[in-house]
Amino acid sequence: MKMMEPIEAKKSFTHDFPGCHHIAWYSTSDKFVLAGGDPTEKSFSLRTITVPGLSVIDKIDIPTNVPDSVRDIDLSPDDLTLAVSTIDGKLYFVDMIKKSHIQVDPRVGSISQLTWSPDGTRVAAKSSQHVLIINMSGGMWQFAYGRSSSGDDLSWSPDSKYISYTDNDFAVCVVNSYTLEMTLRLGCMPKYIWSSPTAIITLDKFAIIDIL
Repeated sequence: MKMMEPIEAKKSFTHDFPGCHHIAWYSTSDKFVLAGGDPTEKSFSLRTITVPGLSVIDKIDIPTNVPDSVRDIDLSPDDLTLAVSTIDGKLYFVDMIKKSHIQVDPRVGSISQLTWSPDGTRVAAKSSQHVLIINMSGGMWQFAYGRSSSGDDLSWSPDSKYISYTDNDFAVCVVNSYTLEMTLRLGCMPKYIWSSPTAIITLDKFAIIDIL
C-alpha cells in the first residue's frame, strides 16, 4: 500500500491567547470556535474563526474561579449554544448570539467530556465517577452505576432516547435518558458505535446488538 505524502498547510492562524486546546465546529463547516485561557488569568476566551480566511469574527471572555480552566467544549446542533466544562467542575452554557451565559455546578469534580443530544435539548457530561444529563435551563439529573471510565466514550443514540458510556470494567452501559434506568450492560466492549436508535455495533467483533 502506497503511503500518502504529507500535505503542507496553505495558511496558518496564530491566536492571541495561550493555552488553546479545544475546537468546536459549526454545522455549516464555514467557521469554528476556539476555547482556551491564559494561565495567569481567571477567565476563559472563545474566538469564532471563519474558514477559509482564518479571520476572527467574534470574541467572548468569561470569568472563572481558576485560570486556564477549559476541559471540554461542544456546540449545540443548532449552533446557538456552546457548552463548556472547566477544571473546577463548573459547566457553562454560552449563548453565541447574545454573548451571555449561565453557570451550572454539578459538584461531581472535573468534567472531562461533554456531548449535546442530537435533538439539541440536553447535554450529557462525564466525570471520573458520574454521568450527568443537564437540560438547557440548568436543571440536572445525576446517575451513576459504579465508576465510569476516564475515556471519551460518552455518546447518545440517534433519537436522543439513550446514553451509552463505558465503566471501569470496560463494560458498555446503556441508560434510558428520560427514566435514567439501566437498559443494558454489555461485557468488555471497548469500541462500539450506534447504528440506529435501538442498536449498536461492536467494532472489535463486528456484531450488531439490539438494546431493546
